[in-house]
Amino acid sequence: MNQKETQKFSVPALTSASSLANYWFDTEKREQLLVRQFVRPGMTFFDVGAHIGRYTRLFSVAAGPTGRVFAFEPTPTTAAKLARAIREEKMENVELIRAAVSQKSGTAVLHLFPEEYSTWNGLGLPRMEDPKDQTKFVPIASGVPVPAVRLDEFCRSRGIERIDYFKLDVEGMGTSGAPRPGRNAEDTGHRRAAI
Repeated sequence: MNQKETQKFSVPALTSASSLANYWFDTEKREQLLVRQFVRPGMTFFDVGAHIGRYTRLFSVAAGPTGRVFAFEPTPTTAAKLARAIREEKMENVELIRAAVSQKSGTAVLHLFPEEYSTWNGLGLPRMEDPKDQTKFVPIASGVPVPAVRLDEFCRSRGIERIDYFKLDVEGMGTSGAPRPGRNAEDTGHRRAAI
């Protein structure tokens, strides 16, 4: 991530005229093209590490009124911004889950960086190089307890039998929060996922 991306996040708002053809955000063009190759109306999307909702918006438009988007964002201030956007932009097919995805349900400590580096917030304890001075590291500002959920338990509790598209962008967990081939994938009936 370059310095410009860490300092300001630009997310175009959805309007009543938004469609998959005309909704684009200003970064990650290749990733957006990849998403567009796989998505179809009516799909169920998981946006794990939704942050301010760039992909949440894209998935909402792609899913259409018959699809569902589950946006997981544990950072309290970031989740509040996303909740406001979901409400104001009338993303009726989006449900915000204010929790971290983890291997264990309960409570986890979310490590918070200063607001301008909030994309780095996570369950791990990373040492992140300061983009302004690469001889230094950006210190973790604080740690806050947040709810944590296992995806297999979440899916069972919501009656979700299939995840059609799965985006994972979390710090400090790698893929440990994702459904694994074998037990988690089989238990929840998930057969297709793109990461």
